[in-house]
Amino acid sequence: MADVVWVNYSSLERTSGQLERILSELEDAASLSGDLLGAIGRPYGRGALRDRVDSFESGWDNRRGDLARDITKIREHVVGVLDGFRDWDDETAAQMDIDASGLSSASRPSPAR
Repeated sequence: MADVVWVNYSSLERTSGQLERILSELEDAASLSGDLLGAIGRPYGRGALRDRVDSFESGWDNRRGDLARDITKIREHVVGVLDGFRDWDDETAAQMDIDASGLSSASRPSPAR
């Protein structure tokens, strides 16, 4: 029984792109915290809601950084798998020089000169 490896390049490319967009969203979210606090303001002259949101946002900033680092590592692995298989596929294809008759360059007769 032959071992078979099937790699869907488009799925890996799509996954890499999605991870890149997630990273971008995480980076953008960090810059929006000031806007959020400004939008909340001090309703009815009270700052309790703003303080709670600020506390949540501070904790989430740390976790967002951890999450971004983990996603970056995952994306690097996805790209590494994609690049590795593409390189292997290109190298293997280059070694398999077969013409329309099914003969490889090694077994094909040399043209008469």
